[in-house]
Amino acid sequence: MSLPDMAEAWQRTPKIPYGGRCFKHNPNHKCSHYSTLTGNVNTTVYIGDINCFECIENLGNGTASADGLKDGNAPETFYMSRSERKKFNQQKRFNEQHGKCTCGSVWRIRINSVNGKEFLGCSNYPKCKNTASIKSQLK
Repeated sequence: MSLPDMAEAWQRTPKIPYGGRCFKHNPNHKCSHYSTLTGNVNTTVYIGDINCFECIENLGNGTASADGLKDGNAPETFYMSRSERKKFNQQKRFNEQHGKCTCGSVWRIRINSVNGKEFLGCSNYPKCKNTASIKSQLK
């Protein structure tokens, strides 16, 4: 008795093992979750960012070398690409220069549809309708 055509086709396809969720590993220890087949090869030098169960257990047992690992979590720009980091830093400088709205949200540059001039509007619009002149913010 033969299998249906679809079942035979499925049996002939190469299988890639499922790697589960993507872990961040200790770079000094290659555990069983670390797999190039599934692309699960992210490593971090920050102890707080390691989320691989086996790497955490090895760190706790002292069986894995912790040389070069840093305490805590990575800075917020650590995993960003160069373009993402540039955009993040530009927004941070803008926020430092212009401050924040009274509601606590950051300002965004908006354009007046009537006269085409720029002004600062709250990023929490339409819940917060606060606006400010750009000139008044530059002191």
